Amino acid sequence: MLAHFRTNLRSLLGAAVRIYFLFLFAWFAFFLLLGDASGFLGLLNAVAIWFFLPLPLVLLFIPYTRQNKLWMPAFVAALGFFLLWGQLLLPKSNSSPPAESLKVMSFNILGRAGEIQPILDTIRAEELDLLFVQELTPEAAAILSVQLAGAFPYQILEPDERARGMGVFSRYPLKQTDIALAGIWMGRPQVLSMDWQGSSVTLVNFHTVATGTLWPRWVRHSFENREQALQHLADFVAAQAEFEPVIVAGDANITALNDAYKTLTTVMTDSWVEAGQGLGHTFPGPISEGNDYAQISFFRVPYWLVRIDYIFHTQQWATVAIRLADFNGGTDHRGIIAEFVLVE
Repeated sequence: MLAHFRTNLRSLLGAAVRIYFLFLFAWFAFFLLLGDASGFLGLLNAVAIWFFLPLPLVLLFIPYTRQNKLWMPAFVAALGFFLLWGQLLLPKSNSSPPAESLKVMSFNILGRAGEIQPILDTIRAEELDLLFVQELTPEAAAILSVQLAGAFPYQILEPDERARGMGVFSRYPLKQTDIALAGIWMGRPQVLSMDWQGSSVTLVNFHTVATGTLWPRWVRHSFENREQALQHLADFVAAQAEFEPVIVAGDANITALNDAYKTLTTVMTDSWVEAGQGLGHTFPGPISEGNDYAQISFFRVPYWLVRIDYIFHTQQWATVAIRLADFNGGTDHRGIIAEFVLVE
């Protein structure tokens, strides 16, 4: 009886492992061939890292199944994970940033739903040179402008009641430009000029539209809007980098496997990939205590599901350090902090 039970269990586990690999390879084939087509594939690509979560357990099951032919797909799956995310898990050198480095933070403060005091605490804990803020409301702008005036004497703030506001705070002189990026955005991108140690630097603060629902038409349109908007951004940066260094920061509402990310990284470097340690997931976080999960549309998801907040730079810069800011609440995003040096 016991032997029969074990035989059946091995058979069931073997079938479960084969189904898992079938799903994993089917997703990978669609990812390679179709990318974010239809929008829903884009959503799958955005969270695809979680598809590999069962893989260590599967590797433990395979010896028990006594089906050695399962080792080949297991090896391919492990190799695929390493190729997609392995570089983020490999150790990187941690040299101390030089005195002339530029310390930059990008932070989505959650608009009207956020709480300003925890956000202030997070910002004040860092000795920043430059701060990019998304979802800046008039109320938040009024408080931040006064409370951070000593640290950031130069401020260009464009708040909005609908949480579409943007703002840049700087220790160094800032100037507004008349450049307007085409596309549909969650708030008009700020294109600014900063004077840093005698060099003119172009800054772009951006926030793309979110998906936020499973309504098929909007899922498709949200991906199309992001791809078009970020193509305009990439085209601008490619042209501007011919004249001066550029730093681009904001909430992209995409992950590294989405098509629009590839558009950006053809002309810029993702600072986290260059110098970050770990997956660097920034969203969603706990807005308030008492919940064990986050709510996105109709779905309950684990905290820190994806990395959608970025700091990019052109080839004139090098990232010497990057990390996530301490999380104090007040928003469902974690700030990201990078330190740069000019190499050209």
